[in-house]
Amino acid sequence: MIYIIFGIVLSIVAISFLGYSFFTNIFLFLGVVVFFLLKILLNINKSKNVAENNQEEKLCAIVSAKDEVETIRRSIKSLLSQSYKNIEIVLVDDGSTDSTYKIMCEYQKIYPDRIHVKRNEKGQGKLKNILKVTEEFDADIYFVMDADNIIPENYIEYYVKRMKDVDVTESTLGSYNEKDSFSALMHTIEILLLSFLRYTNIFSSFTGRGMFIRKKVFEYIKNHLNYQGVDDGAMINSAVDQGRFKFKYFYGPVLLEYATVGMKDFVKQRFRWYGKGMAEAVENGAKRVLVSFGIEIGGIWSIVILPFFSHFNILFLVEFLSVLSILGIELKIFYKLKSNIIKTIAGIILMVFVDAGIVLVSFLQLKKFKKKLDWYKVKKN
Repeated sequence: MIYIIFGIVLSIVAISFLGYSFFTNIFLFLGVVVFFLLKILLNINKSKNVAENNQEEKLCAIVSAKDEVETIRRSIKSLLSQSYKNIEIVLVDDGSTDSTYKIMCEYQKIYPDRIHVKRNEKGQGKLKNILKVTEEFDADIYFVMDADNIIPENYIEYYVKRMKDVDVTESTLGSYNEKDSFSALMHTIEILLLSFLRYTNIFSSFTGRGMFIRKKVFEYIKNHLNYQGVDDGAMINSAVDQGRFKFKYFYGPVLLEYATVGMKDFVKQRFRWYGKGMAEAVENGAKRVLVSFGIEIGGIWSIVILPFFSHFNILFLVEFLSVLSILGIELKIFYKLKSNIIKTIAGIILMVFVDAGIVLVSFLQLKKFKKKLDWYKVKKN
């Protein structure tokens, strides 16, 4: 709250003493940069000094997969390598037509006390699989990850320790194939920027991978939340909103996922994420998600459109692109991206405008996305 007040006061002071001019815009621009840096550093510092949780809590790791033969082995191996040992791993094959189920069974035979395998002859969807697992397997905390995710060995221990007074959290996200294509870089920047903005508390929404969820949240979902939809991240957003559960984001070990390589897949996947996610948020009352989408639609598109109505507002566009460039540089340094600075800046600018366009179209066609849009399977090379 103190930084929001700081930003408002800064704007008033600038306009009062400098007037609406080029210098006002420069002053406000610098204020935005300082605001982001201060907030991020403050929240990272809090993450490092948080009270530790009891390590004896039982955790159930859930991986739902359909036709993930290219990535499932790495995902299972990363779970088995965890330093936190009080883990039960449940692998759900959701009607695969490849060797995904066979690979799961191979690992179950090697680790019969640690791994359980479930199979659906016909696909049920990730959300239904998660809910079934939480009913069948008892745990203090449930961890949800996708079949193309990889986590470092201290990952689960780090986040479980920090859940003493927290009901839900989602980890820092990243990718392991950033350099495969320009769209893969855009995907990587997108999820890194999401993590980046979470530390400022400007964006607070769960995506469905790297989620740590306490048992009582699923008990609330079962008994009180009449959720209509297929998106697990949107369901947790609704539960947190309606059940008033405590959530917090921590800067820590990064969950790496497969970044979308083709631009066609990139666009289709985001229509699924944003279109379907927004439609479900509206239907189920996930207010925080709608606020986040609203900020993106209103903020970005007002900056794009306003310059055409006044010569003063062209400065807003210049400054907005400058802010994105600085964020690109900060992401490059902060997360040690392999791509060069120029490519990173181009990636973040294109990603923001493509995402904003998809979110805007999704907003204008909510009814269509609510009824017709199904899960989109990204092709993996």
